[in-house]
Amino acid sequence: MLNRYSSSPSRSLRVKPSRRRIYFIIVLGAALALANYLLYVQGYPLLSAQLTLVSIVLLWWATADPMAGSTLKWEGGEWYIRHRGRQTSVVLLPGAVRLPWLVYAAFRETHAKQRWAFLLFSDSATVEQMRRLRCRLILEQG
Repeated sequence: MLNRYSSSPSRSLRVKPSRRRIYFIIVLGAALALANYLLYVQGYPLLSAQLTLVSIVLLWWATADPMAGSTLKWEGGEWYIRHRGRQTSVVLLPGAVRLPWLVYAAFRETHAKQRWAFLLFSDSATVEQMRRLRCRLILEQG
């Protein structure tokens, strides 16, 4: 598979655990707690209790960072993910988000249906690696 700009140098990014991800989850949890409290005060205690349970499950799920320790690699016009000792060829899916403090990219395995999602905060990699990843995503989706 020959992609545009496939002669660009290879890039590799190892995902580190992010402290900013934890801060984001704490702020999100506080916002959900406030919303649930306001529902309770407005006279919807049953709805508030149900949404509190859902919020707890979603926040617990969000604290897991399954891609920490993985390596995202672009080489010769192809994307690869090394996760738990296994390297897999993947295809970038449309809809990547490239912000200075956050990068979201979704991938699908080339020969299977498994999907991978990377939510990288600015402290998940070095500043230079994040800049290069954002540039690569711009070129790919150009």
